[in-house]
Amino acid sequence: MERFIARTLTTFMMLIALLAFVFSFGNVWHLALMLGVPAWIAP
Repeated sequence: MERFIARTLTTFMMLIALLAFVFSFGNVWHLALMLGVPAWIAP
């Protein structure tokens, strides 16, 4: 049971970290586009 809980918590932590990166990446890309940076350089 402890192994299941540890694996579940690890999975949720990785999911949260991945979502934070994706949303941050999208926001920075959008900001760069608004500032006039070409789309292929913005990321």
